Amino acid sequence: MEVHDDGGGHSLPYTPLDITHVEVDVEGLTDFRNLLDHELEENLRPAATGIQADHMLGVGFGRANPSPKMRSAQEEYRKVLQDSIETLAKYVAISENLVAAITRVSVLYRDADLTASAMATELNAAIAAAQTAFQDKVEREQAQETQRELNRLGIGQA
Repeated sequence: MEVHDDGGGHSLPYTPLDITHVEVDVEGLTDFRNLLDHELEENLRPAATGIQADHMLGVGFGRANPSPKMRSAQEEYRKVLQDSIETLAKYVAISENLVAAITRVSVLYRDADLTASAMATELNAAIAAAQTAFQDKVEREQAQETQRELNRLGIGQA
C-alpha cells in the first residue's frame, strides 16, 4: 500500500483513482427505444386488450357440474385469469416506463454532448481571442521598440 505525508508528519494511505471509461451509444439507445415503442404500440397493447377481454369472460368450464371439486377448480382458474390480467398490465406499464426512461436518458446525453460541444467552442474562441490579443500586443510592442530604436538613431519620424 502506498502512503503519503499529509504535511504534518503523518503518513496517510494513498488510494489511486481508477477511472473507468464509459461509452454510451445514444443512437443505439434511440433505436432500441423505437423498437420497443413499436412493439408496444403494434403488438403488446392490442394483444393485451384482446387477452384481457377474453379473460374477463371468466371461467368457461364446469357450469353444469356443481361439485365442490369443480367449484374449487373454477375458483383457482378465476384467480389465474385475474393474475394473468394484472401481470399483463404490469408488463405494459413497465414497457412504457422503460421507453420513457430511455427517452430521458437519450435527451440528457444529447444535451450533455451539446453543452460540452458549446463549452468547447466557447473555450476555443476564448483561447483564440487571447492568442490574437497577445499577438497584437507583441506586434505593437515590437513596433514601438523599433520606433524607439529608430528615434535613438535619429532615423525615426518626428
